[in-house]
Amino acid sequence: MGPPDIDLNALAAGLDPAKLAEAADFIGYLKAKQEREVDAEARAWLDADLSRLGEFEPYEWGDQDPLDGEPVYWDEEAQALMAVSRD
Repeated sequence: MGPPDIDLNALAAGLDPAKLAEAADFIGYLKAKQEREVDAEARAWLDADLSRLGEFEPYEWGDQDPLDGEPVYWDEEAQALMAVSRD
């Protein structure tokens, strides 16, 4: 999904320069927030070339439901998968 077709120059025409500065600051805030929300692993997936993904067979889970079991996360410091505490 690409950006919407918005003519920002037309929208900004005639606006008070102080309000334009506020808008520019807000856009900078939104861009910084968006960049912070995407971690390195997510960025790698987003940037990956998945155009040939359909050439691979689906993973066979067997009798195991992939949604069953304990949730885990990668602990960078320990370099290990850790179980998520359910407390």
